[in-house]
Amino acid sequence: MIVKDISVYLDYVADINKKVNDLYAKISSVTEHKKTDIDALRVKILAKTNLITMLANQEVGLIPHSDWVQYQSDIDKWLTELENKVNTAVANAHIQQNQEYPLVNHR
Repeated sequence: MIVKDISVYLDYVADINKKVNDLYAKISSVTEHKKTDIDALRVKILAKTNLITMLANQEVGLIPHSDWVQYQSDIDKWLTELENKVNTAVANAHIQQNQEYPLVNHR
């Protein structure tokens, strides 16, 4: 087992949570129907980061290396999926909005 300072875990969690919250803030223009998949991924990521925080704050404060690698792999994969879904949903919302409200001043 590779011993890490718990600040490594907590810094990683803080970074991931910021990224997730920033992405989630982008979807204000997305319909509730489209938010379902995004919400599910957000919950998965936040649950895993909460687990890391809980494990890091235990008396021992160490997460076995193999578990740490797996947690990071899962979170990174889900974060990429979340980014793709948010970007797609936001782009589709803008396209739909532009179709509903075409430009008035055509020359």
